[in-house]
Amino acid sequence: MRELQKRAFNSYRLLSILFIIAISFSFSSCLKDNQLKLDQILVEEKGPKKFRIEEIQERGKLIAVTNYNANDYFVYRGEPMGYQFEKLKMFSEFLGVGLEIIVANDIPEAIQMVNSGECDLIAMGMTVTKDRKKKLSFTDPFFTTRQMLVQRKPDNWRKMATYDEIEKSLIREVHEMAAITIHIQKGTVYERNLEYLSELVGDDINVVTDPVLITDQLINLVAEGKIPYTICDENLAQLYEKIYPDIDIKTAVSFPQEIAWAVKKSSDSLKTAINYWQQEFNKTLTANYLYQKYFVS
Repeated sequence: MRELQKRAFNSYRLLSILFIIAISFSFSSCLKDNQLKLDQILVEEKGPKKFRIEEIQERGKLIAVTNYNANDYFVYRGEPMGYQFEKLKMFSEFLGVGLEIIVANDIPEAIQMVNSGECDLIAMGMTVTKDRKKKLSFTDPFFTTRQMLVQRKPDNWRKMATYDEIEKSLIREVHEMAAITIHIQKGTVYERNLEYLSELVGDDINVVTDPVLITDQLINLVAEGKIPYTICDENLAQLYEKIYPDIDIKTAVSFPQEIAWAVKKSSDSLKTAINYWQQEFNKTLTANYLYQKYFVS
């Protein structure tokens, strides 16, 4: 995780010099009419109850829950960073308020927090599922990803004569997952998908749900040979593959799935504001820069 943080920090220092003028110019025009747009959202949805945006503005800060990991949110050399953190910072500036981050690596806990009113939104790499839609209201998706099997290459893979020799030792088809043991973070959608895959292969897939370790820590254990397999979203898996060359992340175990933020079901005005901001944000250089910074660089 330290290595990922260092890479992101170094990328930030280099690329920010190149992009800052263009970013500021492209995004500043969107921010001038922020309050007018927020007022329009409130007028269009106005009812007898005070809306979440009004509560946030009166409070003076947006409260968001996110993961603490090497991608979403972390602190490096005293500086908060992360893909979700930077997006949240820009969205809170769009609202004209400050930002408070609450860390919760347990997704069920995060869902409880937003529904109890302890925070305003969940900003994680959260997969949109039918079950979660019963509990939350999802924003428009930011991007799509797939679940990938993370496995370790054979110990002597660098000395193997051909690529086919390496391939023979790796799982490439779903039916080959019968009877293997996969460690996953507790509370993720990976468990339900593995149950579905178990039905497809007609055999048990042994799933160990870890209540303590998060996905990037499990990937590290796979790289060290301490556990055999785990599951990770494809965009993150591609990042970790650069850090751990001994892992393989080429076997997809799901269809493409949407990733989005989530709010309480009654927070319609906040959801509308996020969707509007995201639509405008995607038109800027910042959107591509931020994705490149945390998922590609």
